[in-house]
Amino acid sequence: PRTGKPVESMGHVSVIAENATASDGLATALSVLGPKAGLELASRRAKTQARLRWKDPAGTKTAVTSGFNALIAPEPFRFVEGEGFRDLYAGEKPLWRTITGGGAPAAVGFKVFTHLYDPASGLQLTGAHLNPYPHHRGLMVGWQKVTDGSGTYNFWEGADTTQAFAGFIPNRESAGEGKAVEAAKIEWRNATGRVVVREIRELRALSLKNGRLRIDVTSELTAGGSTEIVLEGDAHHGGCQIRLATQEGIRYVRPTGAKDTGNDVWTGIEWRAALFKIGGFSQMILHADDPNNPRPMEYSTRPYGRFGSRFTSKLQPGLAKTFRWHVLVDGSGPALSPADELTVLSLEALRLQAPASPVPPPPGAKILFDGQDTRKWRHADGAASRWTIDDGIWAVAGGDLFTAFPLKDAKLHIEFKVPESPPEAGGESRGNSG
Repeated sequence: PRTGKPVESMGHVSVIAENATASDGLATALSVLGPKAGLELASRRAKTQARLRWKDPAGTKTAVTSGFNALIAPEPFRFVEGEGFRDLYAGEKPLWRTITGGGAPAAVGFKVFTHLYDPASGLQLTGAHLNPYPHHRGLMVGWQKVTDGSGTYNFWEGADTTQAFAGFIPNRESAGEGKAVEAAKIEWRNATGRVVVREIRELRALSLKNGRLRIDVTSELTAGGSTEIVLEGDAHHGGCQIRLATQEGIRYVRPTGAKDTGNDVWTGIEWRAALFKIGGFSQMILHADDPNNPRPMEYSTRPYGRFGSRFTSKLQPGLAKTFRWHVLVDGSGPALSPADELTVLSLEALRLQAPASPVPPPPGAKILFDGQDTRKWRHADGAASRWTIDDGIWAVAGGDLFTAFPLKDAKLHIEFKVPESPPEAGGESRGNSG
């Protein structure tokens, strides 16, 4: 009113009031008043809640009245199929796009990856086929050195390998109000087309307060053949990592206690966050490595916009191994820049904690195997167990095992995991041994 010019700093204003006329008029008033005076007006007025998003020299900021979030139900999530991709939408805004193919889904160098979007604006936050290093694509999983009994294969740059999409798994998927689950089968093939590793990659989306989106990434890997698989690669070439759509003005935030080991590699931390701008809006993506993943673990943060965590591990034939990462996407990045606020955010929003413990054994039960101790077992010749233990999984390594003491009638509680097998597999290749 004073200048006759349009409002420049205010991004958008949402108002909930007693009727549409009041909401419309208040939205205009709050836009003109600005964030401080606008929020004060909305807070004083009965039956009124508001959310404001604006720009200042520090970036884009968001503020709400005390009761706004309680009135907003999460928008229904839905999958939208496309040619060579599948999108997840919240209402009319994209949340992610999983690239499953295109012209040649099984071509050398192809990998399945997922683009991430700002839940508030719908802007694409991740990139692919960018220079330098066009093999960095969105949110990706892989290792540079994957070794089995026949050789070592590069499933990072993918010069002569493929991560081929093998279909979604409908009975593991869902989409509803404020949450969704996507599960895809991926075959890691070498230059001859042989499947070296089979993967089930699961993405779980959960809508959080203030327009934030939490994504839990699960990669369930199984050896494709009958020999052990070793997953290796340095901090820049393995694990789960993210490539941003921009290379300009990126700032990485880390928790206190992080140790700089040189060459953009950090240890002693559980998460890293990237602060950047897309389309003039400030953004943040937080990447957290699940505490149940193998250790030691390293974080890589490159100035051109690629960051994530990496560790080494082994896959035993017939035994699936599961790795997890957690991602938080937030369009109000600058407000979260202090490391102490990010620490609280990572613990509160991502809830990084061990899975629930199994049902405790009843009184008087004998624990025959607790994930580490094998002393209650012997081979037929009386020798101690020669079977191998990796991350609490006891894998057969030749010879039968017997309890070191006799048992009469008893109740047994046994936990085992059978991998998902291809249709052509049979016998012990399907996780069956007798």
